[in-house]
This record gives sequence, structure tokens and C-alpha cells, in this order.
Amino acid sequence: MIPALGAVFHLEEGNAGVVGSGEDHVLEVTRKHVLPNQFRDVVLSAARDAHVSLFQAEYRTQGRDHPILPAAPETQYLKCGIFRVDKA
Repeated sequence: MIPALGAVFHLEEGNAGVVGSGEDHVLEVTRKHVLPNQFRDVVLSAARDAHVSLFQAEYRTQGRDHPILPAAPETQYLKCGIFRVDKA
């Protein structure tokens, strides 16, 4: 499990956690872009490892001044999920 994700999912039941992915970190670690479905898969995998259930309160991307181009998925480089954590 990615340590930062583990910390988020070890919150007390009912609390909220924020998980995000920024391009600088992604490129440094994997040398590739993380697409939204890959981001979701990493979050779900970490939640399973931590034995918690997640309820998504919000999902956000970058602001309007950084447009997302449908033909270029790598332009959706900022991803942020706000989740309520419940014990599984």
C-alpha cells in the first residue's frame, strides 16, 4: 500500500479523508500519467488493504484555467477524491 493512502484510511469511522494525485508526484514515481480510472483503482486497493469501506463525497479535477481535452486524457492531471471512511 502507498503509505499516504494507508494513513488516510486509518481514520476513525465516519471521518473524511482527502486523496489526491498531482502530476509532479506521478512523474517522479512512475514516469507516466495516472488516468482517472487508475487513480480510482489505487484508492480502492488501498481501502481494501486497510479493511475499510469508502463513500465518495466529492471528486474534483483541476480548475477551469487548466482545461481537460477529451482527446488527450493526460490533460486531466489533477485528481482529488473526498471520501468518508467506514470500517468494513
